[in-house]
Amino acid sequence: MIVEKHTMTIMEMLVLRARLRLEIAGLSGGRGPTALSRLRKHGYRGQRLKVLADLSRDIDVTLNPKLAAQQ
Repeated sequence: MIVEKHTMTIMEMLVLRARLRLEIAGLSGGRGPTALSRLRKHGYRGQRLKVLADLSRDIDVTLNPKLAAQQ
């Protein structure tokens, strides 16, 4: 899933990916919504590992548009 509405900047995506990795490892980010719940509001669905894989793919495509042509 590529974020077409441009509602998330690349920095937000990178921060949420780092927070999601911490959540998978068992560390909480403190108060407030989890990274997974914030990503679900942006349309990502599935378990944590699937969301992490989808988000990482979207970050790679955003940073290197040539990857989108290969898929």
